[in-house]
Amino acid sequence: MNFSHFPDLQELGVPLYDLVSCKGTLRVQVLLVIINTIFWKLFIDVTVAYLRPWMEGKPWKDQYLRLFKQTWCKLGIELSDEEWKNCSLMNIPIAVQHVIGGCLCIPSLFPIPGISNEVASILACHGALFETGVEVGDMVTRSYDMAFKKDGFKNNPPMLIVFMFLHHAAGILAVVPFNIYFSDSFLYHEGVFLLQGAAGIGVSCQLYSWTLDLKKKSDLLQMQVISVFTFLLIIYSRVFRYSTLMYETYEQISAKDETLSSLFLVVAVSMGIFNVVLVNDSLSKVKKYCLQSDKESFKQVKAE
Repeated sequence: MNFSHFPDLQELGVPLYDLVSCKGTLRVQVLLVIINTIFWKLFIDVTVAYLRPWMEGKPWKDQYLRLFKQTWCKLGIELSDEEWKNCSLMNIPIAVQHVIGGCLCIPSLFPIPGISNEVASILACHGALFETGVEVGDMVTRSYDMAFKKDGFKNNPPMLIVFMFLHHAAGILAVVPFNIYFSDSFLYHEGVFLLQGAAGIGVSCQLYSWTLDLKKKSDLLQMQVISVFTFLLIIYSRVFRYSTLMYETYEQISAKDETLSSLFLVVAVSMGIFNVVLVNDSLSKVKKYCLQSDKESFKQVKAE
């Protein structure tokens, strides 16, 4: 695939070819971060605006919001009712973004005829930048809200900011350096695939499970299957493979750049702490829906 025929972006002094090919220079990477930030911010806001009236007529709306709120309240986070609703809806387009970003890594991990290693690496690097764009947009939005909106600090409590830092560290601190120095690294592409693709699938399953009528035995069975599947997915992608992948990646980086290896340690530890929260949450759902008799599970659901 040849991108060399694309014209220059005269005003920015960056050839469109460099953007499409995700060229490993700081100027190109920063411009791509800006483009992704704007695109995904618009995508999330437009999707939420569409979903808001659509969700109002759904019979599972109250349960969806309640289970979403319970998940976050366990972390000591309290928001206004309107912000709870907004955040619960934002999870849907964010899950879509995670799945797309993860899928862009597939040609690198599982070679596809007709797609060269160079193009596969380009796709994986763009997939990583999708996450960076969402996280930079989230950081800018929260900073603006706290600076200029009346309920800015109320809707961005300290515990939520800490949680967001742990999650956003990888996308904001690591993606651009990796796209510049390790753009063709199989380990890097696998990391993006696990942290985005697996997460997107897990979040999508969880969002769907919150729409089930848990007073029905068939729906409770679906919840049990989803709870076990999500737990196993997280254990593999966020514990077992995550640990070995981080070690292998650190060895690869430290052999080339000590400064970057130190930055990577910060990112790996931050995401590791975040992963502990995910494991605890998924395990609690397995205990709640699978390690009790159906009768006890029904009783607990009714009590809620």
